[in-house]
Amino acid sequence: MLDSDLEKYKTTRRLGLGAFGEVVLMEHTEYPKIKMAAKIMPVSKTNPEKIRHEFRIHRYLSHENIIKMLDMRQTRNNFFLFLEFAGSGDLFDRIPKDLGMSSSIAQHYFKQLIAGIKYMHGKGVVHRDIKPENLLIGRNDTLKICDFGCARKFRNHDDEEVLLQGADGTSHYAAPEVFAQKSYRGPPIDIWSSGVTLMVLLTGQQPWKKADGSSKKYQRWMDGKNDETDAWNRLDQIALGFLQSCLTDDVDERLTIEEIESSPYMAHNYEEENEIIN
Repeated sequence: MLDSDLEKYKTTRRLGLGAFGEVVLMEHTEYPKIKMAAKIMPVSKTNPEKIRHEFRIHRYLSHENIIKMLDMRQTRNNFFLFLEFAGSGDLFDRIPKDLGMSSSIAQHYFKQLIAGIKYMHGKGVVHRDIKPENLLIGRNDTLKICDFGCARKFRNHDDEEVLLQGADGTSHYAAPEVFAQKSYRGPPIDIWSSGVTLMVLLTGQQPWKKADGSSKKYQRWMDGKNDETDAWNRLDQIALGFLQSCLTDDVDERLTIEEIESSPYMAHNYEEENEIIN
């Protein structure tokens, strides 16, 4: 929890800038080791209920692979969301463009992502905007999911699953059912976005712009075809088979969290394989 007096915190630098506003690093003037990130959004450009919703749903979650939501404040001009500070940037900035990470490093981060998503889904929350830019790196190389502005509860008060609507999130990473203008289940869309994220980690490329009929690359993926420009050409057979099961447009055939955890991909020792090659 914050010190009740905001004047005891000073802004030290900007961490990010977006359409919503900005994210800055703040530290306590008396205790400089106390740092936090502040998401600052102008009242004049913000839907108050949307901010309160993001705060409530994020504050409900507590897991080592999810950024902690600390507090929310409002002044005459701005809304403030105060969050745990992850000091090593986001995962996107660690991906070598058009090359991707080593298989062992990508798997290292992906396992943490799945751990965070499993916890979220267990709490009845779906993120709806999983992508490398929303995955921060904290101490000890710990991945932390952030930005719950698109998140929704997918279970009601009777713990029954409810369907969701709307094409929130980022089109490159969104599941095909999101664009179908129909209601959809929550958990499978996070599985899809996680699969696209893994492909980006491994290849340094987004496989398609949108998972619908407008994308020739997406159609080739669905048809089991490829050409020399397709990112998945460089995947090893274990990763390729795994992603084919994550990135299927048949929601009933798409892997669940439990199936991902027990998959050959998650069990494969890429670190040992790299040592043998080297």
